[in-house]
Amino acid sequence: EQDGEGVVVNGELRAELLVAADGVRSVVRKGLYPDYAGPRYSGVSAYRGIADVAVDDGGGETWGRGQLFGFARLIDGRFYWYGTVNQPPGTTSEPTAFASWHAPIPQLIAATETVLQNDIYDLTTPLVPFVQGRIVLLGDAAHAMTPYLGRGACSAIEDAGALARHLQNTSDLTTALAAYDAERRPATTKLVKRSRSIGRLSQTENQLLRTLRDGLFGIGGKLMSLRARK
Repeated sequence: EQDGEGVVVNGELRAELLVAADGVRSVVRKGLYPDYAGPRYSGVSAYRGIADVAVDDGGGETWGRGQLFGFARLIDGRFYWYGTVNQPPGTTSEPTAFASWHAPIPQLIAATETVLQNDIYDLTTPLVPFVQGRIVLLGDAAHAMTPYLGRGACSAIEDAGALARHLQNTSDLTTALAAYDAERRPATTKLVKRSRSIGRLSQTENQLLRTLRDGLFGIGGKLMSLRARK
């Protein structure tokens, strides 16, 4: 509950401002905007793990037919890896789809003790206003996005920086919060849409689209290689 002087949380805690950073399934966002569609399943489930294995490869990402796999070497020498598969929400399975993929993908999976599986959701666009009175949405509560741009956590940090900056720049709370929403909602809306588009491209099962995609990326890679040599 809120009034002109502050916000009351759970009937106990009163504050001048509530910053809601409670994730993609935000309870606060649901309370503020009960008719908003909220999280939307992307059609993709993600597997993640950390492998302690000797592999002479710094990392990379491979796109397949409705599947994607990437990995990177951590600072301690282990490897973080992730794989995504098109499948219905709530499907529990093992990352067997990658068993026949190129090295070192099978080795990484085999050397992993614990594999996490999570369905991937983002927020329906248009995003709701990030501000209502003295309540502010931040991070995934405001703009949860798919991971294909790697900008989810980065955007949350940028939210925090922008909110702090606007609060410091003016003593009027309403003005500061309006400026925060005006800066961050358009920027993150673009990221949500772009990440969703890249996900559709990387996860496509259409043969024609995959052929065009792979051909264009192959040409792009060769052009970048030539540019680097120059």
